[in-house]
Amino acid sequence: MLTVSESKNRSRRVLLLQVLYTTNITLNRRPRIPTVLRYRLVSLHLCGSGSTYDMFFEALPDDLIAVILGELDLDSLITVSHLSKRFHTVASEPSLNPWRKPILRNLRTNVYEPALQHLSVRSIVPRQNWIDILVLARPSFILYEATLPNLKAVEWEECFRRRFLPGWQKWRKESPWKEAFLRSVDCFSPFHLPRRNSQSE
Repeated sequence: MLTVSESKNRSRRVLLLQVLYTTNITLNRRPRIPTVLRYRLVSLHLCGSGSTYDMFFEALPDDLIAVILGELDLDSLITVSHLSKRFHTVASEPSLNPWRKPILRNLRTNVYEPALQHLSVRSIVPRQNWIDILVLARPSFILYEATLPNLKAVEWEECFRRRFLPGWQKWRKESPWKEAFLRSVDCFSPFHLPRRNSQSE
């Protein structure tokens, strides 16, 4: 019978190997990555050597790890980001931002993973991703499903300017940018939705 420690280590190896399996196609789509690296990743996946795999994966540069993590779905990325200090650092680095690709997949396909709904409560996710979400997400998601982030006024202003035409700024009047944004999402959505009370910044 496996001990708790052995069970956690096995689960960690299985999940990391799943990351490699998921990203084999991605690596093959990127000719700038050396062929020997692709073969090494595939062989590690096939042999299932936990210690060898961990050592090799940890040796990869941060930008390549970010590319690999970006191929995961949001639930898997959340899990992987807590597997090690290295993954946590890569996942939380705004300049690498492995969250952007899975988030944009959700928004462009209009099929939202449950994890997207409360992504704002996770401090590991760079805040810049929420600007993309607020600009591209469907109105019902913004108004009734998502836990809205605590953005600065200048960030709400950017969301407003990117989502709406310049002439729509007249609707803001003297209200805060957050209130103006939510009111405009409500009023100018394809189907007018019942307006919810928005809190001022």
